Amino acid sequence: MLLAQSRENIASVVIDVLEECEELLIEVGRKYRSALSIDGNDVRALYNLGLALSLHAQLIADIGLEAAFDADKEAIAKFDAMVSRSNAYAPDALFRWAIALFSSAFT
Repeated sequence: MLLAQSRENIASVVIDVLEECEELLIEVGRKYRSALSIDGNDVRALYNLGLALSLHAQLIADIGLEAAFDADKEAIAKFDAMVSRSNAYAPDALFRWAIALFSSAFT
């Protein structure tokens, strides 16, 4: 009985943390979109937005495959745009791009 109750408490905490993570990733996305509205060529903002979108896709993949797929596609587009403007973050962006592409292939 105590073990089942403990598992329920842990599950509740995990769900709360995941919901907070999703909210934070959405807010991060808004901030980087705002930065890109000021300077559409900001490679750091493009990279970080792509990263936030990719992480968000991973987070929601179990809940909504279509939304995860859309987030992965958008992340790939941001990484592509970033690499076309600068090589500053290219190695990590290509790695993240590959992960997003791989993830979207299975959603």
